Amino acid sequence: MKSKKRAAKKIKPKVYSVSQLRKKVDKLFSEYIRRRGSDWRGMAQCVTCGLTKPYKEMQAGHFIPGRHPSVVYNEKNCHVQCYGCNVGKKGNMVRYFRYMQDTYGELVISELEDLDARSKQFTPLELLELIEDLKEKLKCLTTS
Repeated sequence: MKSKKRAAKKIKPKVYSVSQLRKKVDKLFSEYIRRRGSDWRGMAQCVTCGLTKPYKEMQAGHFIPGRHPSVVYNEKNCHVQCYGCNVGKKGNMVRYFRYMQDTYGELVISELEDLDARSKQFTPLELLELIEDLKEKLKCLTTS
C-alpha cells in the first residue's frame, strides 16, 4: 500500500533561479561559440592572434567586455579567443577591433555599442528559451 501512495504523489517540476539558469546559458553559449569557430576536426583559431588549438582549449571572448546582459549572449559580440588573448591581454582589444571591423563593419560595432548602453534583465523564461535555442544550434553543429 505504501508504495502506491508514493507513486501517486505528484512530482513537482524543478524550479531554477535566474543565476542557475544563467550558468547553464553561459556554459552552452561558450561551447556554441567555440564549436561555431572550429573546423571539422574540432580545431579553432583565435580571432585576435591566430593561434589554433582544439576548441575545448579555447575561450569565448567578448568584444564588448564586462558581461553586460544586453550583449553578453549576442553572437556577433563573441568569438573564439585563446587564453592568452582573452585573459592575459584582456581581450587583445586593438586586434579584436580590427577583426570586428573587417568581419562586420562599423554599423554592427555601433549597434553593439548601442545595445550595451541599454539595461537588460533576463527573465527565467527568456533564459530557458536561450537554453533550448543553444542546444538546438549545438545539435546542428555536431550533425553537419
